[in-house]
Amino acid sequence: MDKPLSPADMATGSPTIASDITLRPVVPALGAIWKARIGMIDLASGLTGEEEMHAIIPEDALLLTTRVMNSNTISLEKLSEIRGDLVRAAMTITPDQPLDVMIYCCTSGAIAMGEEELERLIQSVRPGVPVTNPFTAATEAFRHLGIERISFLAPYTPDVTAYMRAAFIAKGFEVMHTTTYGLELDSELGQVLREDIIQTALEQPLEGAQALFISCTALRVVSLIEQIETAIGLPVITSNQALAWHALRLAGYDRNLDGFGTLGMTITCSRNEGIFAK
Repeated sequence: MDKPLSPADMATGSPTIASDITLRPVVPALGAIWKARIGMIDLASGLTGEEEMHAIIPEDALLLTTRVMNSNTISLEKLSEIRGDLVRAAMTITPDQPLDVMIYCCTSGAIAMGEEELERLIQSVRPGVPVTNPFTAATEAFRHLGIERISFLAPYTPDVTAYMRAAFIAKGFEVMHTTTYGLELDSELGQVLREDIIQTALEQPLEGAQALFISCTALRVVSLIEQIETAIGLPVITSNQALAWHALRLAGYDRNLDGFGTLGMTITCSRNEGIFAK
C-alpha cells in the first residue's frame, strides 16, 4: 500500500511516486482543431438559445457560451437594463484564449440596447474581436440575399414588436406584414410548440414579401426552416440561423451549412450572388 504523500512531497514531487509514472509527451494542436471560435452571450432566463445554436454550428467550429443576468419580463426597459451585466459576462468566456467572434443571443435585446452600444461594451473586454447579434445578422442576411421586403413573425408583446418593426424599417427594409404571439415572459418563448410555429408561418400573409423573418432566438425553429421554405416558396430567415451564419462569415469559415435553408447555403458566397440581388 502506497504511503500517503506529505505536504513536502506534494510541493516538490515524490521521487518514489514519480518513478512509477510514464511520461508520454504530446504536442497540442493549437489552433488546428477548430476553424472558428465563437463566444456566445445568452440570457440567464433563456431555455433554448444554446440548443438552437449548437444544432446549427458545425463540429469543426467551437461555440462557447456564458449567461448574462436579465429579467424574465419582456419589455424595452428590462431589455435595456441587461447592459449592466454584459461586460462581466463577456469576460467569463476563455479570457486567456483567442476568439474569432463574439455574439449576443437576443434579437429584441440587441435592438433595445443598440447595436453600437452592444459592440462597445463587449469590445471593452474583447478588443478587436468582431461582434454581432441577431438583429445585425438578420439585416446582413437580407442584404446578402438582396431582400428588401419581409413578412415579420415575432413572439413578443405588441409594443416590443412595433419597436422592432420600426428598427427594420429604419434600416431600409419594408415590413409588409407583422404577426406576434404577444408573450410577456422570456420563459414562455422557448416553450412555444413547433406545431404552432409551423401553423403560424403557413398562415402568415406573404403578399409583396421576398422572405419570411421569424424573430427571437428562444423560438425552437431551426429544424423547421426547410419545411417552411418548401411550403411557402420563399426564403425563411430566423434569428438563430442568421446569427450563426453571420458569426461564421465573420470568423472566416469556409463551408456552407446544408439543411438550414437558403441562407445556410450562402456562407461562402459574396453578397452580389444573393437570390434577389440586382
